[in-house]
Amino acid sequence: MKQFKIIVVISILFSFYISELKPQNKIYGIARADSAWSQLEHSLNLSSVTSNFVTKQAVLLRYREEGLKFWKTFPGDVRRYNWLNNTISQGKYLHYLNLSNDDTSYLYREAFNKYNIVIQKSYRWSLNKEALMEWEKVYPRLREEYRNYYLNNPKLNHRRGYPDREFELAVGELETFLSLSLNKEYLKNGKMDLKQLLNLLNGAGNYLKMERYDSLTWIQKRVFSPMNRGFIARYKDYGLTTKDINSFLKNIQTNSSFIIKKWAVQQSNLLTLIENPLSFKHISISGEMIDMSEMRGKVVLVDFWNILCSDCIKRMPAIKSVYDKYKERGFVVISVCIDNSDKLPRVKEIEKKIGSEWPILLVGDIRKIDGLGRKIWREYGFWGVPQLLLLNKKGELVMLNNTLRSGDFEPIVKRLLDENIETKN
Repeated sequence: MKQFKIIVVISILFSFYISELKPQNKIYGIARADSAWSQLEHSLNLSSVTSNFVTKQAVLLRYREEGLKFWKTFPGDVRRYNWLNNTISQGKYLHYLNLSNDDTSYLYREAFNKYNIVIQKSYRWSLNKEALMEWEKVYPRLREEYRNYYLNNPKLNHRRGYPDREFELAVGELETFLSLSLNKEYLKNGKMDLKQLLNLLNGAGNYLKMERYDSLTWIQKRVFSPMNRGFIARYKDYGLTTKDINSFLKNIQTNSSFIIKKWAVQQSNLLTLIENPLSFKHISISGEMIDMSEMRGKVVLVDFWNILCSDCIKRMPAIKSVYDKYKERGFVVISVCIDNSDKLPRVKEIEKKIGSEWPILLVGDIRKIDGLGRKIWREYGFWGVPQLLLLNKKGELVMLNNTLRSGDFEPIVKRLLDENIETKN
């Protein structure tokens, strides 16, 4: 009987010990997850490596790999979804290239430091297909779990002033695809997969169905900014012809979103400038009538900007440098300021500081109903400034933004000036 009592007491004490131990294990598990998450966030420290593209690629790839480990190790930790969101949003910078620090020349580093962009030469490196295929294999499952979590937790899905988190992934996927497609090894038969691009755009565009077209919102900017800046401005870099892109835009015009349809029409109008000269006229701030039809025989850079655009103003000295070198040969700059007349003193102040000698047009901001600025913006679908258009001697569009915004565009100006083209006034 005494032995039985001892066994009962030991059992009770052991049960008590186990009951106390379980919460401690749970606490230790949380602490372990917190520690792992802290290390994961610390690994995404891009501020110290933005000047070195090779290192930046390595950091982003390590963040992706460590995040996958966190996802598998802590299946109940909702911070996994933040990691996935960060990974996709950084995807436009992770190009899965086979790189080493030896590949990054001094000149390349200087260009990257100066403009903080991935210059086109970077896409000549070979593609790390193994790393890319590994990600494409696991991503659909991660995305589905991400979607289901926020569908089951709708209060967490929406944040005031922002669309739901599914939208963030959709836009991130679009940006990543546009970035990867600049690599020739990623293209199919030397061309971007326009069917995949259409699917990605439609996915992001689903969030535009209830949007008002006359009100530029954060959602619209997130969808159309990469399309305008990356796809429209650089379509030749994707192995596409004018015929390809016009066909693509025609297909988009069947989209259920009125805003996407309108965007496609505007981009089609913009691309007509490749074959049809840009045509408008307006009085400059010095009282001179500037008529684009009278610019035939000259190479013209049309610079759309406004006084609040720091990038626009920052780019002007580089434009002036090319202008000073080639103005005697027929290179012309037309400065088109998208501001109202009350901003004239500030416009003059900026242009005086730059030392520009070219015509300056003050055409009114896009909200001015009867202004030339609004008319141009509505016809061609520009979504921001700067908008830089380089026209050949026929007045036809040769380049939109791209290198004109950041990079050395002098060689193309020289080439266009060297062309012997018959023009008709």
